[in-house]
Amino acid sequence: MMNTQSIAALPSQRLLLRRSLPIRFCHFLNALVRPLAPSAQRGLCRSTAPFDAMTATALQHLEDLDIPVETFHGVRDVGDLGRNAEAALTTLTTLSSRQRVKTLLTSNPQLLCVPLEVWLDFLTAYGMSRQDFFGLLGAFPELFSQGSLFNAGNVIVYLQSLGLSPRDVVATVIRRHPEVLLQDVQYGLKPPVEFLRLHLGLDAGSVRDFLCRCPGVLTQDAADLVPRLELLCGVGLDVAAARQLLFNDGSLLTGDLEPTLQLRLHFLTSDCGLSPDQALRVLRSCPDLMSFTVANLGRKWRFLKERMGGGKEQVLEYPKFLTKNLLLQIGPRFSYATERLGLCLSRSSSNNNSPCAERAYAFQVASNDDASGSCPCMTPFSLRELLDGDDLHFLQHAWAAAGCTTGRSGVPRWEAGITGEVEEACSVRCDDQGLGREGTGASSVWDADSLLVDFQKFRSSWLEREGARWTGVRNVGVTGSW
Repeated sequence: MMNTQSIAALPSQRLLLRRSLPIRFCHFLNALVRPLAPSAQRGLCRSTAPFDAMTATALQHLEDLDIPVETFHGVRDVGDLGRNAEAALTTLTTLSSRQRVKTLLTSNPQLLCVPLEVWLDFLTAYGMSRQDFFGLLGAFPELFSQGSLFNAGNVIVYLQSLGLSPRDVVATVIRRHPEVLLQDVQYGLKPPVEFLRLHLGLDAGSVRDFLCRCPGVLTQDAADLVPRLELLCGVGLDVAAARQLLFNDGSLLTGDLEPTLQLRLHFLTSDCGLSPDQALRVLRSCPDLMSFTVANLGRKWRFLKERMGGGKEQVLEYPKFLTKNLLLQIGPRFSYATERLGLCLSRSSSNNNSPCAERAYAFQVASNDDASGSCPCMTPFSLRELLDGDDLHFLQHAWAAAGCTTGRSGVPRWEAGITGEVEEACSVRCDDQGLGREGTGASSVWDADSLLVDFQKFRSSWLEREGARWTGVRNVGVTGSW
């Protein structure tokens, strides 16, 4: 039989009506739902405060981390906060220290609205470490607050279809450019990949290699990539050279190319004293200049001018000079040729078939007696022979240019410390050994290993003595292009 009592007559309602404090509908609804369905009630009331949305366990986590609840008043979706806060806090506290978790959440409170444990399982399945995952939370929180696992999965599948391994995806793409996981595959990723294939002429393997070196190109608009190739061709580079330059230096596709080009041309005209036509000619003959900063080029120009006594003639004759390593090649090799072997840079009587300079420059024996050319094995030693090739190639040409005369007189500035094997080998007259004859060479007379050891010791000494002077860095090391 149906109860026909009025609502006011029910016992529960009589108790409610006797309460002195007013009860709003939202409070009454929350009071009824919270014991039954803690997550469902939060979606029913968008005005719920973070304190009311989060579970008691989540609030206890925040108290342990000394994070005030007011930190999360700015979150957009309190419902997501209530659903994910407890699990997210549990995940974060297992990844790092309390202080680092507090710093992360204070700066990015929206992370508690994200199912972090699912993201963690997803990315670690592809090889990302837990430490890198925590670092990614602070470096690019937008991936988790704005992205989706579905889209990130599509991006990773597409990258793997291009030949990238899971390790490549994690170590090169996500770690360096996590915003790629926010891109749409069809309209965001495929256009730049098509540019690499069609305009740069890269095959599948080259595309994969390029993306591993420069994943940032995946975030570029394809409409901005084509004009970069056209700009390089517009200054006189042929299409093949422009393509090779962009392939070798992907930063030219992701940075501001036009200012970069203008700065290099300005350096060649203002610092090196070249005319605009000469600057363009140098750039066309050595496009790799675009890959070096003006500061890097300036250090090498200063060394050429102040230490080597050269100038723009050397730049015109051998533009690649500005692309060589100052600490590993230019500095120690020049000093070895001048200090060990007594050579100096001067005009050569024969033209080196250079299209840029009227007369080529070469290293010759500094003393008048040795410079007479009486030794038949004396050969010109140019900047190209100084810097092109490996250390052994340099040593062979340097000793041949020194004349390989008898004993220490053929090494005017011999220094202590060279091994006995080299000293004995170099004391043999080059005429007796047939050096300079057809089918023979320096390697048939000298102990190559001993020469290399001597040069490496000399280079180490030179780095300690002059490295900081020409780079401005106290501990220069031996890496980088400098």
